[in-house]
Amino acid sequence: MIVLWLATAFAQTAPPEPTVRDRIEEAIAARQPGRQADVDAARSLLVAIEPSVTDDDRALYLFQRGICEELTWHLEPARAFYDQVIALGPSPVQLDAHFRRALVLEDMGEDEAAFADLVYIDHQRGLEESGELTLALQRGISELAIGRRNAGIRRIEAALEDGAHNGSITYMRAKAQYALIEARLQEANELPLKGSQDRKSTRLNSSHTVISYAVFC
Repeated sequence: MIVLWLATAFAQTAPPEPTVRDRIEEAIAARQPGRQADVDAARSLLVAIEPSVTDDDRALYLFQRGICEELTWHLEPARAFYDQVIALGPSPVQLDAHFRRALVLEDMGEDEAAFADLVYIDHQRGLEESGELTLALQRGISELAIGRRNAGIRRIEAALEDGAHNGSITYMRAKAQYALIEARLQEANELPLKGSQDRKSTRLNSSHTVISYAVFC
């Protein structure tokens, strides 16, 4: 009788078994520091629960698998996971998968395909302010990459001005600023120089990346 009572009491007080969603959240937390070992640990957690993943959690699960592959520079597997998320149709992470796939495609040198993903997201509604700024900056970077320099410069400059007081997108802002500087330097390098090719104008044309040196020679 006592044994039965103890077993019943233990069953009533024992914590419930973690759900698949709990395990996914655990994997997300595990990879947050961003170190290789942390991402590997998160991947292992996700691989272990794969047989238990139901349709309700499949999009989130595949999305997190894609992030783990992306963070460890396994671009083809990352793209494949994002493709699967998108193929499942509408879900809370579908637009995020489009965005992450665009970043992967950019790293793979497939700039036109990356741009198409960003345009798709831009046609959707309901993004938060930080999401709209991030999208605008990345779309501007993508436009520069496919040769739409003027459009890319305008979009980045407008987004940087609109997001001047937003401290949550520091990486994307820095990435866009770098792309903008490169585009402006390319513009300067293509400007025709009037007059003779004297010593000063030649240095200005060939050494524009070191402005102080070019101007004061």
